[in-house]
Parts: sequence; structure tokens; C-alpha cells
Amino acid sequence: MNRHTPGRTFGQITELGAGDGYFLLRVAQKISPGWPGVNAMLLDHQIIVTPATLAAFASLGWHAETVVADVFDWPQTSDAGEVVIANLFLHHFEGARLVELLQLISQRAKLFIAIEPRRASWPLFCSRLLWAISLQRGHAP
Repeated sequence: MNRHTPGRTFGQITELGAGDGYFLLRVAQKISPGWPGVNAMLLDHQIIVTPATLAAFASLGWHAETVVADVFDWPQTSDAGEVVIANLFLHHFEGARLVELLQLISQRAKLFIAIEPRRASWPLFCSRLLWAISLQRGHAP
């Protein structure tokens, strides 16, 4: 974020498909000294963010809130996010739905960061073998 916006901070960061909020918390732990008082919006279909995670944001001087919404309803549920992050989220969408989502993001974000696996045959094949990891750890798939 600092590389793309040198010398500038933002007041809000929205994570799409935030899950337990731990990813954005790790980001906050790294950048909070230079980015004080950020509002972190954790958007997901369900709330699984723990009070301890919200308290960890607060200890950094950030305000974190959970928003339960479908990502396509997000524009009606909140203020625009200045920075929008999608961590391992966009791969759930294809074709027209992905285009629609990216258009919504472009209308709302001054900076958009996406962390995604490469959409190609080899990574797709490998992703279908992830169940083998759980077998090595003694868990059923």
C-alpha cells in the first residue's frame, strides 16, 4: 500500500470476504504506526470475527467493524472504502459476475489490492489435491 500511495494514508480499509478478520489484522499490525486511526470494515456473509480480534484492532488505534452482507449488496450497506482488499476471494467468481464485482469495486475504491491464485490449469489441478495435506496431518478430507 505504501508503494502505491507514498506519503499518503487512508481513513478506511475494507476487506471483502474477510472471514475471521485475521488477514487484515496482520496488515494492520504492520502498517498501523504510519496509518493511525483507520476504520477497518470486515465484510463477509457471516460474522466469525471474535471479540479478541476486534480488541486487537482497537489496541492498534484502529476501529474495526464487521458487516454481514453479500458483496453485491455492499454498496447499499456502507460508505465507500478508500482501500479495498480481496484476499483469496475473487476466485469464487467467473465471467459476468466477476466483471460486475470489479466494476463495483472500481466505483468505490481509490486503491484496490487483490491477492489471488493464478487462474491457470496447473494451479487449478494442484488446488484439487489440497485434501492430501489434511491426510498427512491425520485429518479426514
